[in-house]
Amino acid sequence: KIGDNGIRAIAGALGNSRISKLSVGGCSITHTGARALSEALSSNRTITQLQLDYNEIRIQGALLIVKSAICNTVCQELLIDSEYTRDREVKKMMNILEDRKRQAEADSSEDSSTEDSSTEECE
Repeated sequence: KIGDNGIRAIAGALGNSRISKLSVGGCSITHTGARALSEALSSNRTITQLQLDYNEIRIQGALLIVKSAICNTVCQELLIDSEYTRDREVKKMMNILEDRKRQAEADSSEDSSTEDSSTEECE
């Protein structure tokens, strides 16, 4: 299992990475590891999909990850445990990501230069 130490190492390497999909589901990551990953995700501009389900990140970690995924203007898909998406704030932010994914799919054949207004959450 990767655990918190492993995800901290992965998070540290994301700054210089070209990885677009990161799957760390079921890797014994807690809210501590989620914090490290969220910090890296905030500045990473290549991760479009993140799978983080079957971990023990708690609501605290889920909020950090979802907010960072929104600030990461290219992230479109986040998979976390459904128990966390029942939280009102997590659900609201997950909806922003879903809207972003739908918009990206609609724009896939067009060149869209509109700014993503969901980054207001980042300020």
